[in-house]
Amino acid sequence: MNSRSDSRLVALNSALEVNCALLIDKLAGLRNQTAFSDFSEKSADAPEFFGNQYVDLNGASWQEINLQLLAQQADFLTIGA
Repeated sequence: MNSRSDSRLVALNSALEVNCALLIDKLAGLRNQTAFSDFSEKSADAPEFFGNQYVDLNGASWQEINLQLLAQQADFLTIGA
């Protein structure tokens, strides 16, 4: 279990025209294409803001999220901390 001192706030870019931030329990760093061995396109029943799903060289699965589309979701905008 992570303590709040290990958490980070990631603010969405002001270009999205929404004032919010994500509370991240654990950061794993940024990755580029060479860090992944495979990917699949989002499934038809996935949320609109989901992008591709990637598999890294260690076999871990990563979900791409379109923050612009996420920031437009009413359910997301009404979340309270």
